[in-house]
Amino acid sequence: MKSIISNFYSLLVRNLSSLSVILILVVVARADLNLQYWNEPSRIIAHDIKGYYAYLPAAIIHGDLDFEFAQNDLDKYRSKLYLGGGPEGKTLLQFTYGMSLLYSPFFLTAHLLTTNMEIPFVGFEADGYTVPYRLALILSCLFYLTLGLYFLRKILLIYFSDPATAITLISITLGTNIFYYSTIEPAMSHVYSFALISIFLYVVIKWLKKSTILNTIFLGLIIGVISLVRPNNTIVVLFLVLLGVTGWKSFIERLSFLLRSYRLILLMIFVSLLVWVPQFLYWNYITGDYLFYSYGEQVFFFNNPQVYHSLFSYRKGLLVYIPILVISFTGLPFLYKKPKELFVPTLAFIVINIYILSSWCFWWFGGGYGPRSYIDSYAIMAFPFAAFTSYILNRNWFAKIFYIVLLITLIAHGLFQTRQYRYGSIHWVAMTKEAYWDSFLHLRPSEKYKSLLMFPNYDEAKKGIYYKNDLTYYEMYPDRKPK
Repeated sequence: MKSIISNFYSLLVRNLSSLSVILILVVVARADLNLQYWNEPSRIIAHDIKGYYAYLPAAIIHGDLDFEFAQNDLDKYRSKLYLGGGPEGKTLLQFTYGMSLLYSPFFLTAHLLTTNMEIPFVGFEADGYTVPYRLALILSCLFYLTLGLYFLRKILLIYFSDPATAITLISITLGTNIFYYSTIEPAMSHVYSFALISIFLYVVIKWLKKSTILNTIFLGLIIGVISLVRPNNTIVVLFLVLLGVTGWKSFIERLSFLLRSYRLILLMIFVSLLVWVPQFLYWNYITGDYLFYSYGEQVFFFNNPQVYHSLFSYRKGLLVYIPILVISFTGLPFLYKKPKELFVPTLAFIVINIYILSSWCFWWFGGGYGPRSYIDSYAIMAFPFAAFTSYILNRNWFAKIFYIVLLITLIAHGLFQTRQYRYGSIHWVAMTKEAYWDSFLHLRPSEKYKSLLMFPNYDEAKKGIYYKNDLTYYEMYPDRKPK
């Protein structure tokens, strides 16, 4: 009996990271089943997702990228689409088609099943917006989360132990707003970008060891899709240049290697641009130009980055709402020690990423739980997190127990804040210090909560001006003021 228990324990310890992935997916899937948001017409295809997704029903179901079908039935489609915004009154989709590309296998499956009279989905309208399509988007998010975790696990195991990998995976997903964007708003772009960057990092490691044409083409495809979904994430190519670089000598060697591989680099760029061709054609069709900036007055203010607010503001500060990531920043010096080859690209990426995200005119990135713009980079934030975790796991039992208790507390706090957001005691954009502490550890908002909120002035934000003429709740919504 002792032998059986010993063998089981040994098997368990050797497979902790695999079990952690299964645990995460079970928790997310159970939350999806409990929420059943596919049954709610106002959920899933909402907010930015309306723009991400609109290419699919327009092109595949209606064959109409002018959206005349929507203009002819405004009562039905007004709540499902963002209409207008293009030149001469045309409908122009603000977002690129990257997310539609990622949704497409699931959309096509739902559409095939919905239009096939011999399957259970008969009875739902095949318009792209009924239950089967919403369910397909939820499943697509679960699929890409699985991909992201699979490849991130493989990367972490190259550099860290299985227990450190397991702890990192659980903390980076269940302890952050990845969980929220895997369950409550599962079709937003962030989990998908997390997966794409995880895949990219894994392929880069393989490419630097063996630069085959096939690896090059696949790397080009991944870079193209990453940039198509969120162009600022293209800075992840820093890992292609800096992974393994530990000093000037290795940096010069890397540049020399890339110069010698110029044919493969050109192939990679060519494949990346191919991914963008449909987007160029769409812009030309709607606007007459192959390149078009669809965000209007919304721009980056690189001379006025809101770094402090992006990290520490009560409105949407990363370390206020995702405090478990303090460990990632703490882990950077430990990453410098081991594995040192990850330190330079990770530090460079984190610094540049913070600078870019905090320079966007709406540095809080609209609504949603926490600073959602950072989720895309959590695979990279996992490296210093795992480095610090590895350091602790090599300390005494007191340090290990204290660390595990701390992580459990931070994960529980993150999950509780997710519930707070869902119940309205954390606002999507108007939080203040007073509102945060008024709601602290309270699931539902107090009676004075609304009076503590301050909404950003979007008109001034477009000019790079912040926190000067913010609006109170009743200035924002005068019709809701008690009489």
